[in-house]
Amino acid sequence: MEKFGMGQPVRRAEDVRLVTGQGVYTDDFNLEGQAFGCFLRSPHAHAKILSLDTTVAKSSPGVIAVYTGKDIDAAGDVNDVPCNANIKDLQGNPMYHPRRRPLESERVRFVGDLIAIVVAETHVQARDAVEMIEIEYEELPSVVDTAKSLEPGAAQIWPEAKGNLCVHFENKDSAEIDAIIKSAPNVAKVDLINNRLIAAPMEPRVAIGDYDDNTGTMILYAPSQGANRMHS
Repeated sequence: MEKFGMGQPVRRAEDVRLVTGQGVYTDDFNLEGQAFGCFLRSPHAHAKILSLDTTVAKSSPGVIAVYTGKDIDAAGDVNDVPCNANIKDLQGNPMYHPRRRPLESERVRFVGDLIAIVVAETHVQARDAVEMIEIEYEELPSVVDTAKSLEPGAAQIWPEAKGNLCVHFENKDSAEIDAIIKSAPNVAKVDLINNRLIAAPMEPRVAIGDYDDNTGTMILYAPSQGANRMHS
């Protein structure tokens, strides 16, 4: 094994396999009786859902089922995708946790927000059936700038989060920091824009669930580094 020190560039070993078609992806798994899901997503950054009709989609060739937010509500046990962050504000109050529904039925809050899923025998049939879903929106003012979202009169995305503020917290004693700055011989001020951080894998988020009705067990195939977390 080649020795190397801190800061030394390390040549990646896995790239050749992935860029020459020898990698294994979720699409390479085809289980017996496997069905395919395709989502209807919002084209609007902020809008009310006025009507949603899945009648034609349900009768499309190969379609097994069509699920919407109302079906999620009727199920009653999977109506929220919780946030694991537990940050408290300056007064010790917990941060606001918006209710993140698997499928929205009343309002969408970003482009790509999930509204419905079509399950069909093939991917093409699922995709075609999604296009048969009839939906009507009432477009609402949106917020695309985090700084401007805190200004008076900005569009309110979550009514419970007043002024679009989720949480205001500090890691240090502000009085101590102010004293240090005041005593400094020179002070420079700069406004910084913190860029969004998101992973960009070669394969997006996807999964295959293999449920055994006889044993009541589920095998989940998914590209993830957090195997233990997904298991829990």
